[in-house]
Amino acid sequence: MGLHHRPAADGPDEAPGPSGSARDGEGAAGGPPDRAGLATFWELSTDLLCIAASDGTFLHVNPAWTRALGWSQQQLVRTNALELVHPDDVEPTSAVLQRLATPGFHVEAFENRYRTLRGDYRVLHWNARSGMDARVYCVTRDVTDGLADERRLRESEERFRLSMTQSAIGMAIVGLDGSFVEVNDALCRLVGRPREVLTTLTFQDITHPEDLDADLGLVRRLAAGEIERYDLEKRYYHADGSTVWVLLSGAALRDQTGAPRYYLAQIQDVTARKAAERDLVLTLDDLQRSNEALTDFAAIAAHDLKSPLVTAISGLELVAVRFAGDLAPQGQEVLERVQGLLRRLAHQVDGLLRIAAMSGMPLEAEELALADVLDRVVDGLGSTLDGLDVAVGPCPPLRADPSALRVLLQNLLENAARHGASRLRVHGEAAEPGMVRVLFDDNGPGIPAPDRSRVFELFHQRPGSDGSGLGLATCRRIVERHDGRIGAEDAPGGGSRIWLTLPAS
Repeated sequence: MGLHHRPAADGPDEAPGPSGSARDGEGAAGGPPDRAGLATFWELSTDLLCIAASDGTFLHVNPAWTRALGWSQQQLVRTNALELVHPDDVEPTSAVLQRLATPGFHVEAFENRYRTLRGDYRVLHWNARSGMDARVYCVTRDVTDGLADERRLRESEERFRLSMTQSAIGMAIVGLDGSFVEVNDALCRLVGRPREVLTTLTFQDITHPEDLDADLGLVRRLAAGEIERYDLEKRYYHADGSTVWVLLSGAALRDQTGAPRYYLAQIQDVTARKAAERDLVLTLDDLQRSNEALTDFAAIAAHDLKSPLVTAISGLELVAVRFAGDLAPQGQEVLERVQGLLRRLAHQVDGLLRIAAMSGMPLEAEELALADVLDRVVDGLGSTLDGLDVAVGPCPPLRADPSALRVLLQNLLENAARHGASRLRVHGEAAEPGMVRVLFDDNGPGIPAPDRSRVFELFHQRPGSDGSGLGLATCRRIVERHDGRIGAEDAPGGGSRIWLTLPAS
């Protein structure tokens, strides 16, 4: 919509500036500015300056009007201000114009909205005075952006206030001296003190002495700008004298120069978690002691059984040799069955001793090549692996205890041979950071899915197996002592795959 020009109510247009002609000497150094000087100020001012008739018709406007509203000076001159005023502001603006019809009347801090060339509105802040010449002299400032900033600030403050008051965890605004400036209900409940009491205290007053130095050190680093925020588990004193464990998250609220003005604290009650952690530590200690006692018992029992078993096995072998021709077929069958049972028992005793040794033996890890260790194990097992073809593929270097790794490989090879595999392929690949995944793929009958987690338990035996139920349990113990994992799945070509992870070199 365009602007409607009308004749000026008080005569023809004149150039802005003081009325009358310039006197000789005006504008000299030290004197008041002459008409040209005032025109310079008029042109350069960032405020919106105007001279209007008593009815609100613009007579003169400076360039700042164009920059603010988009209308040219030519468009604005001879236009009545009420044409540009927001419809809701016409009535109060008309009332002000009526008062300005009185010579010498002064208006301060009046605000209304003016339509721009684009069709939106800007908020203008006015100071105006009516002169004795029936004109109105106005200084105006565009405050739209400032009001928007103020509105956004108010909205931000309101959101912060709501988030603080409605937060389920404790929150506080803390002064630079540690005093509680603002606290929410959750924090009051946490420490058992009402707001009017808590805001008379400092965080130093309610912090456990053993935790205070660490907290103050982090606060100093926060104030200095060395850190942007910090998290700290600490203890507060409750009003009833008990201690409350909290997780404190602290940050600084800074002014425009970057200097800290307040600290913002978010405080979460972790007393229950700390109690659970303490109970867990006690439980783990008890389990550790129980495991050590069980391992010691197994080692002692196995050691005490070893000598009688060796004696019994040797005695039966002597009987078999001396009375080979004198025993009836039934007696020979019984003798062989007893010999097999004793050998199996001896194998189990050896397994128990091996597990006990692995549990108590300190690990001395070093860089190892899987192929080299595997070759030595295959040579050592000799005829035990008859019928099993063992092939080793590429594998990244490992970092493991040499003795433990040999026992691990020995058990895995014996397990494959015992369960009817004729081929075993071993290779490794990089796994999660710092670990190597080693794969043992055989072509045996495989492990049923329900048994895959149980085969690593002590004394678990698959149907039809003549093993001790200790080999894979020993493997798991060794792998876990190296902070690795072990599992079983189907091999890609059929059969079983045992996989495990060990540290990379």
